[in-house]
Amino acid sequence: AVVSTQSAHYGRGAVFYHGNSPSSPSTSAGLSSDHGLWNLNSPGSSTSDKNNKKSPGCKGLYILTLLLRNQAIKPHLPLLIAQKDADGYTPFMNAIRRRAYTAASALYTCTKELIYEVSKPIKSPFSRSSSPSPSASTPSGLTPAQLVEKKRELEAYLCPAGTPPLAQPLNMLCNNDNCSFTWTGKSHITQDIYECKTCGLVNNFCCCSECAKSCHAGHDCKLKKKCHTAYCDCWVTCPCNALVPGDQEIRMSLFKQLLKDTDFATQRNDKDEPLLLSLIQTVIRQMYAVKKAQSAPTFRSRDNIRSRDSSAPPTNLDPPKFCSDALKIALTDYKAVHEILYEGCGDSPADLGSRAGSVLSSDEQKLFLQKQSGTSKLDYFTYLLTKCGIEVIQTFLNALKSWSAKDPEVVSMTERFVRSVIRVFIVLSLQVSTTIKKKKVPTATLR
Repeated sequence: AVVSTQSAHYGRGAVFYHGNSPSSPSTSAGLSSDHGLWNLNSPGSSTSDKNNKKSPGCKGLYILTLLLRNQAIKPHLPLLIAQKDADGYTPFMNAIRRRAYTAASALYTCTKELIYEVSKPIKSPFSRSSSPSPSASTPSGLTPAQLVEKKRELEAYLCPAGTPPLAQPLNMLCNNDNCSFTWTGKSHITQDIYECKTCGLVNNFCCCSECAKSCHAGHDCKLKKKCHTAYCDCWVTCPCNALVPGDQEIRMSLFKQLLKDTDFATQRNDKDEPLLLSLIQTVIRQMYAVKKAQSAPTFRSRDNIRSRDSSAPPTNLDPPKFCSDALKIALTDYKAVHEILYEGCGDSPADLGSRAGSVLSSDEQKLFLQKQSGTSKLDYFTYLLTKCGIEVIQTFLNALKSWSAKDPEVVSMTERFVRSVIRVFIVLSLQVSTTIKKKKVPTATLR
C-alpha cells in the first residue's frame, strides 16, 4: 500500500531505493542482496517478468507483499489502503489503472482480510461501529445486515465515494484492453478512431477506442466524424499505457471477484450505461474491427514493425478477447442482468406483477405501455445481443431460466426482456420490408 501510494506521487517512473540508497545507507533485512533501483509501478508485468525473479515487476511485487504482511505496518494498513493519490486513485485503483493485476490482486486480498479480521480487529475508517461485533467470528457467521455492512465497507476501500465512473475498478478492468496497434501494426484498418486535443492527436494523428478509454480518459478526446481506415498513433505522441496487456488470467479473476463481492455491476459508466450494455458494445465493436482487419489485403497479423522501425512497439499480440469472455460471465450475474432489464423502469420491481396469459383491459394496457417507456437502452442491448451469436444468447436465456425457479421477480424481468424482443423484432421487420420494396426483391427471395 505504501509502495503504490508513493509511486503514484512520483509518477510512472517511481522507484524504490534498496541497499545503499540516499536515505537509507544500511541494507534492509529479509530482502534480496541486489542493490539499485527497483521499479514499483511496473505496468502490466508480462509472464516472463513473473518467472524472472530479478525483473523490476517481480521485485516490486515482492516488496509490496512484504509490506502488506508486516506486523508493524498492519495497524496502519486501513488508512494506507484507503489513501488517494493526487489523481484521486487508491492503491488498488492505481494498480488496475497501470495493469499491474498481480499487485491489485494482493491489495484486494489484503483488504478483504482487514474487513473480516477476527483475531486482532483493526478499526476501519469506513466502519460505522466503534467496536467489532462479537458474532463476526467468521464471514459465514455474519448476519445478513452485517454482510451488507461489510460489503459497503469493502466498496469504500476499493472505490471511495465521489470516484468518477471512469476510475471505477470494474469499469477500468473492462476498458483495459491492449491498443489496436499491438495486433495491426501500421496496417490501416476500419475502426473507430478518436482525436485528442489534449495530447495533440489531431489532423492525421488519431488513437483507437482502447487508448481513448484508458490513456486519454478525461481528456478532450472525441470520436472523429468521418470513419477512415487508420492505425493507432497513441504511442507516437504520448507514453501509451495500452501497449502491455498485463496478466489476463489475474485480470479475469479480479473481474469475477468484484462481480461476486461488490455491487459495482449496478453502477454506470461515464455515459450512464449499465455494465452489460457497455460490455456488449465493446464486444461488437471489436468483432467488427477484427473482421475488417482480417479481410484487408494489407493486414499482417504477425508483422513485427520493430525490425524496420526501432521506435515502434512490437505488434505480435492477439486482438483483445477479455470483454467477450467477461460478457458471458456478466450475463450469468444476477445484479448485472437485473440492472439492464430494469433499465428505464420507473416503478419499483415489487410493483411489476406477472400478468402473463391474462386478458388485459384498456386501463391495464395503458399501464403496461407506461412501463415500456424509457427502454431505449434495453432495446439497444437486445438488438446487440442478437449479433453475438447463439452461444451468448443461450447463456443469457439459461441464466434467466435457472433464476426463475428461485426468485419470482425473475418472471417480471423476463417479461420485460420478451417485450423488448418484440419491439426490436417489429422495428427490424419494418426495416427489412421497406428495403425489399425499394429494391423490388422477388417473392421467392422474400420467402
